Amino acid sequence: MGRPKGSKNKSQNFCSVVDCKEIHYGKGLCRYHWRKQPKQIERERKYAVHPETRERNYRRRMKIKYGLTPDQYDKIYESQQGRCKLCNKHQSELTIRLCIEHDHKTSKVRGLTCHECNIEIRLYELFKDNPEKVKKIEEYLNALPVSS
Repeated sequence: MGRPKGSKNKSQNFCSVVDCKEIHYGKGLCRYHWRKQPKQIERERKYAVHPETRERNYRRRMKIKYGLTPDQYDKIYESQQGRCKLCNKHQSELTIRLCIEHDHKTSKVRGLTCHECNIEIRLYELFKDNPEKVKKIEEYLNALPVSS
């Protein structure tokens, strides 16, 4: 472990984690990334290195998991005008891309939803056939003291 190279050195080496502009501290990492767990650093390196590769892999998984080609996805996206099918939030208002909402039994694609709506749909699917469970959850939540 050495100290960061001085600013007088014109050939400074920067941290090897993508988008990190700090001068490297040791093993090609800045002080912040040096302290992180090795698996977390490796994950950042793996998934942040090439955004176009990440997009290509997403589209490949889309075809395998849902049988949806990029053109079909784009048609759905355009027909919904880039908005969630339930809450009508636009993609630009979200931090992550719209989810491919599908039937978990048949894998048939039903549309694109934001992450929150996608989770709500999934929870509805899980509990719609079990009203006893829903009642227990309601009783549990109503029994909790209200914090101020």
